[in-house]
Amino acid sequence: MKSLIQRLKKFTYQSAFVSSVTVLAGSTAIGQGLVFLSLPLLTRLYTPQDMGWFGLFTAFINIATVAASLLYEAGIVAAKNDEEAAYLTILSLSLAIITTPIAALVFFALVRFNLFGFGNIPIKTIFWVCLAFLLTAIFKVLKYWLIRQKLFKLIGKVIVIQSGVRSFSQVELGLLPFGWLGLFIGDIIGRGFGIGRMLKYARRDIIYLTQPIKIRKLAQVARRYSEFPAYSLPSSLINILAQSLTVPIITQLYGVTAGGYFVLAQRTLTLPLSLISRSVADAFHSQVASYAHLEPTKVKSFFLQTAKTLALIGFIPTLGIAILSPQLFSLVFGANWNQAGLLVTIMTPWALAGVIVSPLSRIVFVLGRQRWKLIYDIFALTSLIMVLYIGFIFQLSLITSVAFLCMTNVIAYGLYFLILFRIAHINTGKKN
Repeated sequence: MKSLIQRLKKFTYQSAFVSSVTVLAGSTAIGQGLVFLSLPLLTRLYTPQDMGWFGLFTAFINIATVAASLLYEAGIVAAKNDEEAAYLTILSLSLAIITTPIAALVFFALVRFNLFGFGNIPIKTIFWVCLAFLLTAIFKVLKYWLIRQKLFKLIGKVIVIQSGVRSFSQVELGLLPFGWLGLFIGDIIGRGFGIGRMLKYARRDIIYLTQPIKIRKLAQVARRYSEFPAYSLPSSLINILAQSLTVPIITQLYGVTAGGYFVLAQRTLTLPLSLISRSVADAFHSQVASYAHLEPTKVKSFFLQTAKTLALIGFIPTLGIAILSPQLFSLVFGANWNQAGLLVTIMTPWALAGVIVSPLSRIVFVLGRQRWKLIYDIFALTSLIMVLYIGFIFQLSLITSVAFLCMTNVIAYGLYFLILFRIAHINTGKKN
């Protein structure tokens, strides 16, 4: 009888988890679908130069907001009780407000000294950057609180609303004489939608758990979770730099228009393929964690099986994109974007390697091998900078430089795959 009850509890937990993942994955898919459908309109309303400026703006927000709350928000879900989670939420929101003017100063320095191509952005956009930074930071913090409360449907609704409002606003503003600012403002409008609803659900519980706020308790929580800013933040910053610094470097070396081509190529590849990657990553993470604890001998075979499945699922879409992009890009996105189609074809092996390896990298978190991911992230960031700058020094074209960058990343992913396989192999045979 006791065994039956335990099985029922386990089944209920697994069903709830699968349901939660399905809701979030489905919402993300709908949101990304709305963004993808708006691209043919955006490329006819905005120039490659406009898209290049927007790419710089997005890259800065993606990188800067990692440090907005010093990553304390990552501890909200795993906090030992609701009171600590509430104090972590308040701490994270307070830090986001404090770091906003710091982010503004960093952005001003990038523009003023023309670092990584940011000199191309008018300084007057600093207000919009600050607003986007703060809204994004608040959204991230509240999302972690809602995840802890298992309000996945609410998160899913907000994700869809934000994507829809962002796409609609950018298209509408593109019809008006806003120019490149239409992309900026439309994106910020999208980031702001839904935050009020999230606050409505979070505010009452947080206030109840923390009022009156005790500064001493806040300091205790900050010290107790100090490993997040001390250890996780540097790793996360290196990771996001490796992912987001490509557009700023290309813009600095080859110009804003070239940056715009790369932004569209990257979006065209990322939007459909990331749906495969994220969905499989969540399922793999859950299953490999279960095997690691209960049946470690199955970790290696499951790792290889997942790799084969990802390769089969990802191969056909990437092959189709590689073949059709040069012919269809001008038709779908307009005559000004032909070079972006060539970039997509060149980048498909890089994208396919990412689809296969990125979900499998979750194994480092399950088996406690995070240092290997840090080593890979450092290598990816270093190779990105070296390849693009060396290509520019030798006066290689944008297409050729990106081709070498693609080749380097495919090799890096291959080496990382071997490391991950070794980790899975070592774990096989261990007994609890």
